[in-house]
Amino acid sequence: MAHVLIVDNNQKTRSELHNGLRKLNFLVDSVGTAQEAERKIGKIPPDIIFTDILLYDQDGLEFISRLRTGHESIPIISMLDAKSHSKAAIKDYSLKRGASASLEKPWNANEVFSVLQQIFKAAEQKN
Repeated sequence: MAHVLIVDNNQKTRSELHNGLRKLNFLVDSVGTAQEAERKIGKIPPDIIFTDILLYDQDGLEFISRLRTGHESIPIISMLDAKSHSKAAIKDYSLKRGASASLEKPWNANEVFSVLQQIFKAAEQKN
């Protein structure tokens, strides 16, 4: 069972994603800040990280970059709000900063599942 960490300051988003991933038999932790995420990652690194790029305590893109130092192998899925004015540029930038994939909010279960399939397929090809 893969361990997923969700980092998003929006409780509703965390809860929806958390519940959806649990239904897919993932072990899920969720936190509201980058600082909380760093503590969790330091104790037990997850297999996959979903992170919003708009966090209250830290720029999400910087957070992704920092995670890449020391946690290169953990797939990171950036999440961005569809209200973002330059969502295509932000999505591209998040991938350049180290995100493995990106999801636009609001997302649906099929999109999440598709991104997870891509992550697992890429991991299989590495092995």
